[in-house]
Amino acid sequence: MTDAPRFSVIEFSTPGLSFAQDLEVYREAGADGICICEDKLTGDAADLARFRESGLAASGGFPAWPSVLPGDLLPGPDEPAARVAALRASMERLAAFEPECFAFSTGPVGTYEPGRAREIVVEAIRELAPAAADLGMVLAVETMAPSLADDFGSVGSLADMVALLGDAGARNAKVAVDVWHLAETEGVAAMVRDHAPEIVSVHVNDRPEPTRSWMDRVFPGDGVAGIEEILGGLEEGGYTGWYELEVVSDPAFGDSLWKLDPLEFVTTGRTSFEAAWQARRPPAPRSTT
Repeated sequence: MTDAPRFSVIEFSTPGLSFAQDLEVYREAGADGICICEDKLTGDAADLARFRESGLAASGGFPAWPSVLPGDLLPGPDEPAARVAALRASMERLAAFEPECFAFSTGPVGTYEPGRAREIVVEAIRELAPAAADLGMVLAVETMAPSLADDFGSVGSLADMVALLGDAGARNAKVAVDVWHLAETEGVAAMVRDHAPEIVSVHVNDRPEPTRSWMDRVFPGDGVAGIEEILGGLEEGGYTGWYELEVVSDPAFGDSLWKLDPLEFVTTGRTSFEAAWQARRPPAPRSTT
């Protein structure tokens, strides 16, 4: 890849700011884009005008109800059909901002039999993918860390998510990956290289050791995820999409990164990513023994 990677910020990273403030801070920090969280939109006409004035691109969008299957940490109704209808409405609302992708997770299996849970998700993707295509965006179904299967999503492997999307047969559905989530799996750098054509969005951050909770994330390069090798694998595999900063940091922690000034926070996130990008390296060769 000869061009500098496109850098965006997911609004989950700055919970204390409004949409208008996010636009201002992200632009001042040198970001190229913003991944819009529907929950932060207020009056769409005014938000859209501010967005267009900002000069930022919309790298993606997250719905208010972010999964097909319900979960204790995932807002929305219990019925998957109602959640899918809400996802479709969210896509239509976000379409005016022309995001490249529309991201959500499968949700946990919960009380469903695993096979039935998978069927529900596959059916949802089959319904949502053509609707997303009509609106000019790609579905981005996010893989989650295996340790969070009971909270956010039952598909924790990139290969398993690719297989699930293959079962759906939806060409307009791809995978969103997150460095923090990937860190729980061995050999992820080679895995993202091999599946780069199926990836549409990469959430950049890092995983500290020890990790105190799912809200304990640090800036790229400041953890143990091996982001330099993951970035190298993505480049080697031909990935040319957005890199989206997503650092969530529980304010209950004394060293929470959310206690930083927002401009300092986003600027540090960008410069940390750029340093990791400059230090990127190809995945280690597979062992032959």
